[in-house]
Amino acid sequence: MVLQRKIAFYVLLVLGLASCNKEFGPQSVSGNIVVPDSSLAIIVNEGNFQWGNASLGQFDPDNSTYQDGIFRSANDRPLGDVIQEAHQIRDHFYLVMNGSNELVICDRNWQQLKSVAGLGAPKNLWFWNQSLWMTDLFQPQLQQFDLDGNLIATFDLSQNPSQILHWQDQLIIAFPKKLQRLNTASNKFEDLSQFNNELQAILELDQGLVLAFDNARIEYWANPDSARELISTKSILPNALSADPSTNSFFSFDGDSLYAHTRDRSYEASALLALKTENYYGLDFHPETKSLYLFDAKSYVQPHRVVRIDASTGTILDDFSAGALPNGLLKRW
Repeated sequence: MVLQRKIAFYVLLVLGLASCNKEFGPQSVSGNIVVPDSSLAIIVNEGNFQWGNASLGQFDPDNSTYQDGIFRSANDRPLGDVIQEAHQIRDHFYLVMNGSNELVICDRNWQQLKSVAGLGAPKNLWFWNQSLWMTDLFQPQLQQFDLDGNLIATFDLSQNPSQILHWQDQLIIAFPKKLQRLNTASNKFEDLSQFNNELQAILELDQGLVLAFDNARIEYWANPDSARELISTKSILPNALSADPSTNSFFSFDGDSLYAHTRDRSYEASALLALKTENYYGLDFHPETKSLYLFDAKSYVQPHRVVRIDASTGTILDDFSAGALPNGLLKRW
């Protein structure tokens, strides 16, 4: 599904270039960016492929104001081409640059310290066992780095992974129809489970796994030795799950409505908000303000839409535009 979304995006990009649509170009930024504190939401703006207009912006929920260009303000130059994810681990920031084929490491003031080459198109980054683990969009391989960005190892995988996470102190790689885990004794990946249907999304919750499939089944897997339990029959969009670990609840989006899944309802879907998007691009939870951010790429040209929602009531708190193609929030470890 990620590959299909990328292909669709590139087709739209070519059409946009053919018509000389200037809205695809780099966007103006503010120079008044301050080092963010915990109350601000840092938004990852993917940017248009080959335009070099990826950016990081900050949204202040107290004043409902958005400013773009955190990296550019700190380094006096653009961030680069297509950012997939941003992570804060201890006092460093790690930026996964898909189009630029690099992992950018910044200090606590967002000043770049190092750039590390990826395999071609870096996709997902995960922090586990004091190492960074990075997948690629097209290469069936996994890179392991230390926190300074030094390459430790490269692992061959059976196919291109769709997601990476850890579960019960095991590193897990998700593929469309199976999960694999790293065997630390052999230093190789082995099958954990295989499925008849394709995974739409997966996340770790309350020491278990939530798995959403393309046949409208959402299941909970308490541990590797237990059977998976059906908890909801809800068809969701790809990667449309987000969790609130503090309450052991999660949220899903089917393109028309946002749903809450709470433990006291055995994680059955409960409608939170009816909300349509033109082109769903991401769903993320902001722990500091207990709010959900839903990202709408619309027609892949600005202005794009970001909706901030009260996770407990479903009330829309803010509806605003960010940078080019916002896709998620900074992940703090």
